Amino acid sequence: MASHRSYQSKGYLQRLRKLPQLLALVVFSYEILLLQGTHGWTYHYSNKPVRWAKARSYCQSHHTDIVAIQNPEENAYLKNTLPGQGEHYWIGLKKINDKWTWIATHRPVENFTLNWAPGEPNDKRLTEHCVEMQSIRSEFAGKWNDESCKKRKRPLCFEASCNATSCSGHGECVETINNFKCSCSEGFYGSYCEHVVKCERLANPDRGVVNCSKPYGEFSYNSTCDFGCVEGYEMTGTSKLQCTSTMAWTAPAPECTVVNCFTLEISNLDFMNCSHPLDRFSYNSTCTFSCREGYVIHGSDRLQCLSSGKWTAHNPFCEVQVCEALAVPDHSTMRCFHPIEDFSYNSTCAFSCQEGFVLKGLDTLHCRVSGEWTAPAPTCEAVKCDELKISHSLLMNCQHPFRPFSYNSTCAFNCKDGFILHGSDRLECKASSNWTAEIPSCKAVQCPLLKSPESGIINCSHAFGDFSYSSTCDFSCSKGFVLNGSDRLQCQASRLWTQETPSCEAVTCTTPGKLKHGFKNCSHPIGPYSYNSTCDFDCVEGYMLNGSNRLRCGAFGQWTALEPSCEAVNCQTLVQPERGAVNCSHPIRDFSYTSTCDFTCAEGFSLQGSDTLQCLSSGQWTAQSPTCKAVNCQTLVQPERGAVNCSHPIRDFSYTSTCDFTCVEGFVLHGSGRLQCGASGYWTAEIPTCKAVNCEKLMVPDRGVMNCTHPITTFSYSSKCDFSCSEGFSLQGSDTLQCLSSGQWTAQNPTCKAVNCQTLVQPERGAVNCSHPIRDFSYTSTCDFTCVEGFVLHGSGRLQCGASGYWTAEIPTCKAVNCEKLMIPDRGVMNCTHPITTFSYSSKCDFSCSEGFSLQGSDTLQCLSSGQWTAQNPTCKVVNCQILSPPERSVMSCFHPIANFGYTSTCNLSCAVGFVLYGADRLKCGAAGEWTAQTPTCKAVTCQTLVQPDRGDMICSHPIKDFSYNSMCDFSCGEGFGLLGSDRLRCGADGQWTASVPTCKAVLCKVLTQPRQGTINCSHPIDYFSYNSTCDISCDEGFVLDGLGRLQCQVPGKWTVETPTCEAMKCEVLITHPPMIMNCTHSAANFSYGSACNFSCAQGYLLKGSARLQCNESGQWTDPLPTCNDDAGSYLANVMTYTAAVMAAILAALFTVMTAVSIRRHLKKKDKYIIKQDRMRRKN
Repeated sequence: MASHRSYQSKGYLQRLRKLPQLLALVVFSYEILLLQGTHGWTYHYSNKPVRWAKARSYCQSHHTDIVAIQNPEENAYLKNTLPGQGEHYWIGLKKINDKWTWIATHRPVENFTLNWAPGEPNDKRLTEHCVEMQSIRSEFAGKWNDESCKKRKRPLCFEASCNATSCSGHGECVETINNFKCSCSEGFYGSYCEHVVKCERLANPDRGVVNCSKPYGEFSYNSTCDFGCVEGYEMTGTSKLQCTSTMAWTAPAPECTVVNCFTLEISNLDFMNCSHPLDRFSYNSTCTFSCREGYVIHGSDRLQCLSSGKWTAHNPFCEVQVCEALAVPDHSTMRCFHPIEDFSYNSTCAFSCQEGFVLKGLDTLHCRVSGEWTAPAPTCEAVKCDELKISHSLLMNCQHPFRPFSYNSTCAFNCKDGFILHGSDRLECKASSNWTAEIPSCKAVQCPLLKSPESGIINCSHAFGDFSYSSTCDFSCSKGFVLNGSDRLQCQASRLWTQETPSCEAVTCTTPGKLKHGFKNCSHPIGPYSYNSTCDFDCVEGYMLNGSNRLRCGAFGQWTALEPSCEAVNCQTLVQPERGAVNCSHPIRDFSYTSTCDFTCAEGFSLQGSDTLQCLSSGQWTAQSPTCKAVNCQTLVQPERGAVNCSHPIRDFSYTSTCDFTCVEGFVLHGSGRLQCGASGYWTAEIPTCKAVNCEKLMVPDRGVMNCTHPITTFSYSSKCDFSCSEGFSLQGSDTLQCLSSGQWTAQNPTCKAVNCQTLVQPERGAVNCSHPIRDFSYTSTCDFTCVEGFVLHGSGRLQCGASGYWTAEIPTCKAVNCEKLMIPDRGVMNCTHPITTFSYSSKCDFSCSEGFSLQGSDTLQCLSSGQWTAQNPTCKVVNCQILSPPERSVMSCFHPIANFGYTSTCNLSCAVGFVLYGADRLKCGAAGEWTAQTPTCKAVTCQTLVQPDRGDMICSHPIKDFSYNSMCDFSCGEGFGLLGSDRLRCGADGQWTASVPTCKAVLCKVLTQPRQGTINCSHPIDYFSYNSTCDISCDEGFVLDGLGRLQCQVPGKWTVETPTCEAMKCEVLITHPPMIMNCTHSAANFSYGSACNFSCAQGYLLKGSARLQCNESGQWTDPLPTCNDDAGSYLANVMTYTAAVMAAILAALFTVMTAVSIRRHLKKKDKYIIKQDRMRRKN
């Protein structure tokens, strides 16, 4: 807009000032040409005061816009030039968003142009948002004052000489006195801004491309060039350049450099072979890896550097080939040698089994290159004895410490009830794979012999021998007899049968009762009313037997039939006649001899036959059953113009016959519509007649004519009337009415009504005012239309309803003022709502930027009633993120598509071998100016925290941090425990230990069994028969312990002493000479506890003393040794007695010596054990 304006033709202005009287004659507003310049703006005003919005609308319709004052000189000139009248003038200054703005130029008011009157602006009542210039007659002529926009002032307008092409569209046209000049936009120059600034020509970078936009010419101002690199190369520098008004690009041209990956490493003992087509460890570099013998590669054996700056996989590494960790088999020992690592390549393990066990598998295993052992791990299996198989009567209870029927298995035997054991009651499997004895057997017990009962049969089954345990005998009787007692006996373990032997008795039937009105005669061949008894039955005169006349008692205690009875003679059952009733009396029973029945008929019916019947002794009635016949009425005929419809339930025109009467259409019935024949033979009423239907009398409509015809009677059925209206009125209703058979006309009486036009409604954003001389929206009605402020009327302002029922024109509409079309900002989004039409009054547009860009300017623009937007079109600017630094022990590669560390910039991060990335491996600059995640860190791989095994120790070293990559832990066990597993574990790069955590297992000793004739009591503080287990052994009565009574499991897996045994208590060896005869049995050992000896003498000698001696638990015989004396004299007896005495003395001496020697040996053995125990304690 112009900052200075030139005015000419002052004489013309003076002439205009002499025309106030002429201006006063103007009814509506008009304008006066204030001044006219040859190349400047011209000013105009109107004499009609209006509101500010109307003032601007007036200026925009007739000129350019409402005036905008740009400097004090312009304000002063207007003050001196405007006519000196009392009215003030609206100028184009208005408060928008609390800022005073020139509406025509959309510029805020500048301080040097302010020309406020004293105390202004004051915004009284908070509604003064528009500005007036006070007239020269006021105290503050030419000064500004804020006023309410609703007040009325004169419009002060301007009309510009500049147009859109004055400065080539690249500058602002500034109107000056007698001239205008161009203020060029940035990047343009020349008198009319016709030249554009140019920058240096750009070329494609090596391994890259450039794509430029040329809004004003190639490589000229505002040209933008986007650079990109081919795959595998990354941009060094700014990827987007723009040509500025200084003829220089915003940054130097970028370069494309090859993407690098981090340098790969591998152990000196392993192999890596790489090829680098572009540069060392850069895009498309490939490396292959292999390991020395006995080692395997962890990771991909081939890596390639990708365009992202990452290898296709993590850096691989070589680890020794590991075999599965071996566990020590039960009941065995394992000794391993690990030249590299536990259970790894070249490791060797040897196996052996404890006593009583055999090795299944190889005794030595080697870990091979493949990571497999040379064979599966062996096992130690207990020695097997033959599986014991028993008969059905033998019971066996076995205990198998290791596996069925193997070393140390023990089986106890006893017999089922009814059987006796023959053989040993306990067997044990020894290390030799033999049982201690043969399998015992069971023999069944015997019961007494059974015999068949009289008139009965016996049938027996013998499972284990005739009449032995479990033998069963079934008893039954001959036909007609029943068993008294149990029908089955079984031989029990007690050698007795389950019941006494049963007997057979004849079957009996129930005694028949006395026959009423009859008699019976019975015979009993066996017993009263028993099997084969018969009874004959008969009735007295007048009664008939119901049932069998003879009954016989059967083999099952049942008569051959039910007991008969004597019943009276019956007559045929009578039924009541149709339309009648019967009443009977039965002295004996229903419809039997002497029964009588009386008959009657219902109303309207008469009885045909005898009214009383009686049942005779012959079973016949005295007469036939009677019937009932209906009464008749007079025959009926149909009435004139009618019809009759009759129903005859019984027969034509008889009792209960009904007749319904109807009339033809248009006629109604006079009289009863239904007649019925009564019980007296007469109809209920006289015959009815038919008469025509009447309709209501019709009226001639106002302003109309009616013409009627009546075929029957006036306004009756089939009468017809025609209607019509006077000119200018239309018939409301049917033009023809006819009287129907229902007594109603075919329609309502019609009327005559004036013609109507369509009902009008006010247009949207407008108003309508109507007048109706006759009635609403009918002939001659008129309607005037207007629009609300900001809308203009399209169409006729007045409509009238014509005689044809149509308005004189179409309904007009109100259309809103339009604003300039808005543009969507680059990298932005515009979302508009148009309540009325596109980019028109009250349209609202919300602006937002694409993700990663921020809005520069107002985010909401609204179209005002003046046709202007509330602000300029906004723009979008890219968002930046914080500059990243690579974390320790990591590699970072970044890509910046838009700007360094700007929106969509991405950085890839990775860690060295043995370290893992904590956080995201890729960070991207987000739309909010924040990275997608915190900068990650590289931390050593951690393995599971280890704890020392129970009864063991663990010593660990941690080069980086506790239980992390390269941490190493050594394990050992306490005394009496052996390590099960690897003794050293290392934390690998994969976060796994080289083996499972070992355990400490107590040393095992041989499982002890209780000695024969003894008991064992053990305590196991750790495990079953393991280190520190103790066992106390004692013997049964009559037996003594041979060895120490307490054993303890020690470190090498051995008991402190051998298992003791229980030996029977010894008695003195008995020696006899003829004529003495001695016969001995020894349950344990010769002449020991339980031994018994029976004595007798040769013929001619007599035994003196006890005939049976037994060795008791104290090692003594129950009586002295007996002697044999002859009957001839006492000499020989004395000699024998002396000899026996001498021998007894000798034997006693020998026994004493042997006992002393045995006790001494036992004491020496005990002393050695005590000394050994004492040495072990001192050593510990």
